[in-house]
Amino acid sequence: MNALSIVNKVVTLVSYNMHKTRLSAVTACVKTLLNGSAATVTSIGRGINTKDFEKHRIKRADRLLSNPHL
Repeated sequence: MNALSIVNKVVTLVSYNMHKTRLSAVTACVKTLLNGSAATVTSIGRGINTKDFEKHRIKRADRLLSNPHL
């Protein structure tokens, strides 16, 4: 089974009441780490595969990782 599909199933089972935007941010960051990026905020942000500017992707990863409610 694909590692990303396993992660998607586990995240949805563990956090069934998580907001959709936060859930997509978590899966995007995990997907970046599965692709071999280093576990730093900037490399996770640069590895997120969206059409956004690099600055906004890094900010997305920073906000997710600095969230105390996760």
